[in-house]
Amino acid sequence: MNLTSALRANAAFTAVCALTCLVLTGPVTSYTAIPDRLWTVGLGLMLALYVPILLFAAARPMVWLVRTIITLDWSYVVIATAFFLIHFDRADGPGIALMIVSISLVALFAWLQMRGLAAMQQKVPQ
Repeated sequence: MNLTSALRANAAFTAVCALTCLVLTGPVTSYTAIPDRLWTVGLGLMLALYVPILLFAAARPMVWLVRTIITLDWSYVVIATAFFLIHFDRADGPGIALMIVSISLVALFAWLQMRGLAAMQQKVPQ
């Protein structure tokens, strides 16, 4: 998968996550043990704002922007994993699955974007 495809796939997944958080705020909050519905709405809004950035980077892959996206994705993986481990006992089956799948996919996108960025930089003479 090339960099553009990885960024577009990340944007599609992020859009689905944003809509899920905004439309299904109650179930997402209760399943994942998020302390308040406001956190879920905030997460949904932040993810919705992230989608255009990902699409812009896919259309115009600038090294600094892609590196920022990779850093943000890995930061999400670390923060979400820490939250998951701290609140594991309060989440139920669907919430645990939701957290594991979302963390794993974001980590996969970050890794694919790192590989795509490295390939892009090899093609461009320094």
